[in-house]
Amino acid sequence: MIRAAQHYNKTVAYLVVFNLTPKQLNIHTDGPAGAWAPYVVEAGVRVNIIVVRARPPDQTDSKAGKPQVVKISRRDLVCEVPDPDATPSPPASQ
Repeated sequence: MIRAAQHYNKTVAYLVVFNLTPKQLNIHTDGPAGAWAPYVVEAGVRVNIIVVRARPPDQTDSKAGKPQVVKISRRDLVCEVPDPDATPSPPASQ
């Protein structure tokens, strides 16, 4: 996503996450706690993360109890992905 934003000379990108589980997502990002929308800044690109709770609840909130929380760290969000357009390096000689 960051590579695509840079390719088009953009400094802002959006990642929309459709949460299809009954679990609550807790995303740790670069912004202040409780800020909306959470975001990470990497390589000069700010990626706003929009989470959509796409699964209807199985029960009402009053009967459901405390939700299970999945913690997602910044490290989970930002990782190096090989460029599919890059020319592969020749194998090292032995």
